[in-house]
Amino acid sequence: MHGLAADIYAVGWDWSKVQGGICVQEDPSDSYIETYNHDLVQDSQMLASIEPKSILAGTLTNGHTVLMLRAILAGVRSTDDSLSIDGKLSIATVHQNRPEMAKAAMEGWTWCMIHHECRKMYGEPLFELLSSTKNVNVARKEHEIEVLVKIASMVNDYTKKGLAVQWDSVNKRVSLTKPDCTDYIPTLMKYVRECGGGHFVNELSAFHRRHVPGRRFLGGQFWESIANLLFKEKETNQVHEAPLLRMALLKAEYLCPEDKVFSGQCKFTKKSELDALTRKSIRDAVNAEELLAKARGIVLGLKEKVNEDLRTKLFALLDVQVVRVLMNKQQHSASKYASVEAVGDMFMKELRSALGDGSIPSPWPAIPNVQGSDQSTALPDVKKFTVTGELLQHDVSPHLMQLGFVVGSVVACKSNKAKQCTIQYVSEHGASIVVVGGDGEHTIPYDRFIKDWSQYHEEVLTFDHTTHAASNEQFDVFATKGTISSCLGMLSSAMSRPELKMVIKPVKAVSAMKVMKSKSLVLLPETMSIVVATAPPAAGQPVEIESTSAKYYLMPPQMSSKQLSIVVPFWLVRTTNDESLANMQMTSVSAAIAGKLMLHKLSKTANNSVKFPAMVNTLDLKVGDELVVFVPPPAEQPPSKKRRSE
Repeated sequence: MHGLAADIYAVGWDWSKVQGGICVQEDPSDSYIETYNHDLVQDSQMLASIEPKSILAGTLTNGHTVLMLRAILAGVRSTDDSLSIDGKLSIATVHQNRPEMAKAAMEGWTWCMIHHECRKMYGEPLFELLSSTKNVNVARKEHEIEVLVKIASMVNDYTKKGLAVQWDSVNKRVSLTKPDCTDYIPTLMKYVRECGGGHFVNELSAFHRRHVPGRRFLGGQFWESIANLLFKEKETNQVHEAPLLRMALLKAEYLCPEDKVFSGQCKFTKKSELDALTRKSIRDAVNAEELLAKARGIVLGLKEKVNEDLRTKLFALLDVQVVRVLMNKQQHSASKYASVEAVGDMFMKELRSALGDGSIPSPWPAIPNVQGSDQSTALPDVKKFTVTGELLQHDVSPHLMQLGFVVGSVVACKSNKAKQCTIQYVSEHGASIVVVGGDGEHTIPYDRFIKDWSQYHEEVLTFDHTTHAASNEQFDVFATKGTISSCLGMLSSAMSRPELKMVIKPVKAVSAMKVMKSKSLVLLPETMSIVVATAPPAAGQPVEIESTSAKYYLMPPQMSSKQLSIVVPFWLVRTTNDESLANMQMTSVSAAIAGKLMLHKLSKTANNSVKFPAMVNTLDLKVGDELVVFVPPPAEQPPSKKRRSE
């Protein structure tokens, strides 16, 4: 909204953009519009407050414009100096420079008002259609957070009525306005479904409204990664949803350093870094989730003492710092912390300070933060230098030498490691440093130099027969898994899609939904999990590949009705050791390896093949027949010598 104010103030007011505005009359019996708007602006210093019983109608079009004009009239807090005085929006400034914009704020314009009974008669879809028709071509489209809020609101409407969420309908309704995030609306819906929506989305929206600069966005890939992020402990197989940590990761991404924002998109955290959390740092992630939950419990216990503005600020500070500690990204923070518990201690200090109550107990011991651990930080007792290199206070030459910055040293630019220079000269007291590189000679003030430059270190790799990929056994396994996946994919594509009912809870079961002749149903063990093992793993299905002696096994995929995943009936078919009770039997199918397969110390031609296990029906199947596959009972082990002697 504040960005819209700056945009319109910069180019001028255009009355044609608000012609044909549509609004809906407030229903005096439920005050629906007033309640919605009150919740929206509650405790916010950057939105105009709502006076009780002052709402006549709610906008279906130009909603952001109306919010913006009301904020100007109210003189709310703003960070834009162009239309503010003393940090607050000024109607006087707007009137002086953009009189038509001020006129719109003070006098308004003509609207088409729909009677409140229409909402009861035709429901919200009518209003969404009218809104989308008018808003679809406006210059400033809905942000991904606004779309997320809209999705959560629609989902909430379904659940309040005790109805199953119609996700296709939600997608169509949200897509009507053609927001910039149209391509990844299904991903945003997935986040709402997987991370609870509701109050989490409201917290994220309040955070974004108050703290995220400009029109920053995350994009579909990052939202997809967060929606899929699960933490499974190998020892216990316990799965942690970690919704608070996932929300914290979103906040940290939105508040990434400026140099990590490209055309508005935040690119601070890589997918590989998120994946590492689910592999190497599961326990750390779980601890972080518990800390975030405990902090929120403390705040909720204080009830009305903590308003939304303070709550949003404190949680933003906590969440972002916890993520940076967890992801080892503290080089971008002003303060460094030894652990997430140290961040929790900082959170409690901020909470006590904000409330003026030092008696609030903390579950985390006082842990000092690690100040000054980053060598790029200037000495605290050193004043800044002018752009001309004039020394304003102490001699910092010893500090430069301590960091290895001496004449003749090769240094690299932190933002562009390929840019290397040699220190040619250091001025008196270290006030400025002269460097020479491919683009000439540069004089850099001390404070900029230690912030933007580091010592150049070259790490050289050896490339020979010992490090070549073709000689590496791990690469061999990787290549073979790829071959197996490719062959399995070809077979899967060639198979029909049988009409089957698949139940995963309370017990796994597969049954026919139409009549099937004997031998007409073939099931493959499709999966995205392939392992190498010396002994058959539990539930694993062996794969025979002629080109290697290693043992490869297909493992069952994770299947759930609550999240998007592949569905494979093979893994759900019930087994029996009694052949008379079975209507399916195990068989095998093969796929030829296309092209030349290069394996460790081995080269094979296109005649190679991969053999996969499969199931086929041995009997005719009627509608409702459960699929049961015969599996021979395990062979009896011969008795031990001790038992034979007994």
